[in-house]
Amino acid sequence: MKKTTGFTLIELLVVIAIIAILAAILFPVFTQAKDAAKKTVSISNMKQISTSCLIYSGDTNDYFPMSAYAVFDALPPRIFSTYDAIQPYMKNVDIFVSPANNPGHHWRGRLETLGLRHSTVEYASYIPNLGLFGENLCPLGIKPGFTRVSSQSNLPDPVGTTMFFEGYIKKAAALEHYNFMAQSHHVEGVVINYADGHTKFSRYNGIPDGGPIHPAYTSATGATTYYSWDTSIPLQNSDGQLQAIPTSPTYVYTDLHGIPGTSITDSEDENPC
Repeated sequence: MKKTTGFTLIELLVVIAIIAILAAILFPVFTQAKDAAKKTVSISNMKQISTSCLIYSGDTNDYFPMSAYAVFDALPPRIFSTYDAIQPYMKNVDIFVSPANNPGHHWRGRLETLGLRHSTVEYASYIPNLGLFGENLCPLGIKPGFTRVSSQSNLPDPVGTTMFFEGYIKKAAALEHYNFMAQSHHVEGVVINYADGHTKFSRYNGIPDGGPIHPAYTSATGATTYYSWDTSIPLQNSDGQLQAIPTSPTYVYTDLHGIPGTSITDSEDENPC
């Protein structure tokens, strides 16, 4: 009779152990590769957004769109935002959503909880610099002031002025700069584009700070630089963690709003209503 052969129990255990070791080595690599791919797509999205903003400014005497203003074409009032202003230049609202943050934050829902109507964009992962784009919600009676729109040619430092950044919009919260927070959609970092059109990825603890705030200017948060990320606490990057952080006019966990070299350090801090 011919003797059959097979694997012994020891051999099977050795093979399983080798597979487990290889999986432990390769899975983190796969995860990193996947995150790198999403980061590349996000950089591409942000580049298209910055290009759309620059084209818009070219059509409007060098002025950027306003981050938000109220339109009283019906009740409740409708909010027309930067998203709505540049969407015609993009032709695709999906560009506003990061692949690492799909489906994005419900911008439409945020407005509806405040009794306001939306316009064209429902979801977004990228947050506009409210200081750069300005805003005027004074007619709604919910703001102490407004910020005029900015001209690109008049920016002291367009290379160092943030335009959009990956972020989180707090739910059921006032439309204030401290509730529009940067968020690490990738491994301890965030994609940011700038007013000159360039886009790059920065680690959360190494984002450009925009330089020191001039002594003649003031910041409601008491910050010494235009941009900051509170590194005194562990990185908070999930929606739940950011929603739970008690932000206020005097405390912003991540503040990427403002125009370096000017008196605008966040939003509506230039003129009273």
